[in-house]
Amino acid sequence: MTAIPPPNRSTGPFITLFRRTPWWKVGISLLLCFFLTALLFPVFAEAKISDHRYSSASVLRMLGTAMHIYAAENNDHLAPAAGWQGAVLPYTKNPRYFIARDEEKNLTDRANAYNLKVSSVDLQRIKDSGTTPLFFVSSLTDSNPSGGSGDAYFEKNGYTRMAMADTRIEMIHRDHILDYQWELTLLPAGQYEMNTP
Repeated sequence: MTAIPPPNRSTGPFITLFRRTPWWKVGISLLLCFFLTALLFPVFAEAKISDHRYSSASVLRMLGTAMHIYAAENNDHLAPAAGWQGAVLPYTKNPRYFIARDEEKNLTDRANAYNLKVSSVDLQRIKDSGTTPLFFVSSLTDSNPSGGSGDAYFEKNGYTRMAMADTRIEMIHRDHILDYQWELTLLPAGQYEMNTP
C-alpha cells in the first residue's frame, strides 16, 4: 500500500500569483484602492444627504395630497389643527410621514407641522393657495404639531421646505419666510379661485 502524498498548497493559483508579483506592486495597488475609496466617501455622503432632501420633499408632497383628499371627502374643508395627523393617516397609511429627519445626523428631532391658520378652512376659499403654506418642517415634536412661521426649522444653509395649499413644494430661505401667506386671506363665500396643482 502506497501512501498518497499531501496536496502541495504552495502551487495554487492564488499563491502562484503573489509569488510572481513583486510586493511593491501589491503595495501600490492597495494604496490606489485606499486613495480612490477616500475620494468616493464624500461623494456617497453627499448623495445620501441629497436623497434625504428629496425624501423629505416627497413626504411633504404626500401630506399635502392626503390633506386634499381629506378635504374632498369633507366638503372641501381642511382638517382641524387639533387632530390633523389622525385625519390624514388613513390617506398616507404611514405614521412615519409625520416625522422629519435631520439630513446630516439622521435624527428624528424634527416634525412635519400643519399651518395653524388653515385649520378647518374651506380649501376653495384660500385666496392665494400658491403662497399659503399647508405643511412645513418644524422643530415642534409634540403630538399633532401645528404652528406658524416662527416654528419653521431651517437647515444650516438657511432653507426650509414647505408644502403649499396648491400641493407644490417650496424651498424657502429664512429671509423670505414672511413673504408667504401665514395669515390667511379668504375669498368671500361663493367666490372661488381655481386651484390647479
